[in-house]
Amino acid sequence: MPQGCDESDPNVHPVGADDCGFFQRITLADIGLRIQLGHRPGDPCPKATHYNNFTVIDINGIHEVNINFCNCLEGSRDHGIQIRRFGWYPATVRAPKSAATIRVLKLFQLLAFESKMSTQEFYKAIERCTHNIGVVEIKVHFNVHVPRIYEERSL
Repeated sequence: MPQGCDESDPNVHPVGADDCGFFQRITLADIGLRIQLGHRPGDPCPKATHYNNFTVIDINGIHEVNINFCNCLEGSRDHGIQIRRFGWYPATVRAPKSAATIRVLKLFQLLAFESKMSTQEFYKAIERCTHNIGVVEIKVHFNVHVPRIYEERSL
């Protein structure tokens, strides 16, 4: 064990900050992922609106990403429309701060029909995919996205 490291230390340390061997949970936003909406991949918008810590619920967990909304005349300036065109369903119509992917909505629909799984049980399972210990507070709730399942079914 490196000097100055205490095995009983409950704090999480960044990898490489000390040689104690602890891992720090980081988000996709922390490592610099920025998703550009309204343009082709690799084509940045010169008039983009940057939004940090946008929450996305997917089948492998709940993720925080940074996104850029397009403000060009080429596409829609409506953020909800840009999110839907990307294949996500926003939690709210105006000023969305979270979205669910089509994959997670379809998975929930399948499990709800076949196993009678409730939205709370499904959400808890997705939370566990994100952080299995349950000590990290997740700031979005899946119930907001449930009406989107019925909208997605009609498309």
